[in-house]
Amino acid sequence: MVELIRKDILLNSKTLMQLAAFAGIAILAFSRLESGMAFVVAWSMMIPYSYALMSCYTEELNKGLAFCRSLPISASTIVWSKFASATVVTLASGAYLFVLGRLASYLGWLRPDPSLPFGAALTLPWIAVFVIQGVFLLLFFAYGYKRAQSITTMLPLLFLIPLVLPQPIRTKLSASITALFGGTPDLRSILPSLVALAFGIDVLLTWRASKVFEAKDIP
Repeated sequence: MVELIRKDILLNSKTLMQLAAFAGIAILAFSRLESGMAFVVAWSMMIPYSYALMSCYTEELNKGLAFCRSLPISASTIVWSKFASATVVTLASGAYLFVLGRLASYLGWLRPDPSLPFGAALTLPWIAVFVIQGVFLLLFFAYGYKRAQSITTMLPLLFLIPLVLPQPIRTKLSASITALFGGTPDLRSILPSLVALAFGIDVLLTWRASKVFEAKDIP
């Protein structure tokens, strides 16, 4: 599995370096804006998601799945290697963005929200990232890249719905959450649980993808 992970990352190293460069330029260039923190948070989602798309696109373009199935490698190992490489990229990109953000903050350009620690702001998008990656891998190994990409492209918008709802609806939702928890929940305290839940969903969907791929005939 280690060699498969290494293969995926090396094949997409050019894309990863381009994403890292774009992220660095965007964060350092726009961190002085009032919404500068939003650029850091956005790239925390964009890098892992873009890698997952490109990794599977490259695999299908080069008929990599058929080649791997011809080797003495189990189908589940192929699927879990995709999951593992995506997780590695998610964690590595988070560390990279953390360093960039700290640099911008040290220079006095970036002013993080005092109510949400910088590290927490970076990991918040992972809730969406893990769920979307799991759905994408399941669809990819079941139906191929095109269908998986066309469906999951819209998924990030679901996580943005709360931001675009009319103010009266958001106020009612906030009041309902406050009533449910007996007060406004502290995001910092529940964030680890939310990320762990999303990661668990990712694992479950990947496991399902491995079962689907094991039963699938590759031409």
